[in-house]
Amino acid sequence: MALLAAQPEKAVTPRAFSPKVQSAASKDFYSGIDYFLSNKFEKAYTNFVKVSKTSGISSEEKDIATYNAALSLERVKKYSKALDLYRTTQSNDKDKYYRISACCHELKKWDCVLAGLKNWKDKSGSLSLVEEFEFRVRTGSAYVSLYSYKDGVPYLETAAKAFIEKQELLLKDAQNKEYTKEKITALGFWALDDLATAYKTMGQNIKLPDNDDEADLSFLSTLKNQVNLKAYYYLKAQDVYLQMVELGDVKTASKGLFMIGQLYQDAYNTFLGTKIPQQIKDKKLEQEYSKELKTSLQPLLEKAKAAYNKNMDLALKYKVSNEWIQKSSSALIKIKG
Repeated sequence: MALLAAQPEKAVTPRAFSPKVQSAASKDFYSGIDYFLSNKFEKAYTNFVKVSKTSGISSEEKDIATYNAALSLERVKKYSKALDLYRTTQSNDKDKYYRISACCHELKKWDCVLAGLKNWKDKSGSLSLVEEFEFRVRTGSAYVSLYSYKDGVPYLETAAKAFIEKQELLLKDAQNKEYTKEKITALGFWALDDLATAYKTMGQNIKLPDNDDEADLSFLSTLKNQVNLKAYYYLKAQDVYLQMVELGDVKTASKGLFMIGQLYQDAYNTFLGTKIPQQIKDKKLEQEYSKELKTSLQPLLEKAKAAYNKNMDLALKYKVSNEWIQKSSSALIKIKG
């Protein structure tokens, strides 16, 4: 799962009073706005809370002040307190739910993220292209964080496809929706990284059968099927990492390729080193069993070599070197040795 140091988000702007509902609290309110825009968020928070508790102003004005107070708390990373404030506001505006989902993300409350994103979409009526893109990235990522890969993968697949095939349209729509090019790029790589992680983990979760003392040669057929299924997910993860390379993220991709190579190799070594079942020994089929076992497992070793070789190809094509490429080189030498 990719947890960004700072999650990409739309431009954060405090709300202003409507000209029709100016009040005696306006001076404090607009001083709070000035503090916020000057990055003096603690002072902004104090002013907005003061306004929200002022008598004689409308509930709408109090709601706006409370929203801005929560926004100020978010800026100083007091996410739990900000979340509580957002929830006290009476507004059903979609931005409120966007901010709730953002706070929940920072607090790693993934069910809350999903609920906030659903409300954001529902209150929007319909999302624009770029908003739908973000919705799918963040929803898919939340599901992956909950280890619900089958739920998360469809969202991430469609988001990744949009990022790869419709990037120009996304950027055009972004201009009207307070998104920057940097945010679109960050969201796109976030989707790809989490998608690769999901595929990789789904492959890891494919259990290979136990070759216990009761196992016979039919065990090898089951083993081969499970090996192929495990390889299917690893290959899908590998394809995503290679796509990330094409889009410019060589470091993340090279790390991912090395890790996939390790997963293949570990599975190969683990099974190759297991004891021969007693039933096979009793029938004096040890030699045949060992030969068939190695044949069944050979695709894992070949795919490990292929993943490591992909990193060698990256090093040549992009003239780069990092620890993951170097580790891949060392792993290849050990396999060939």
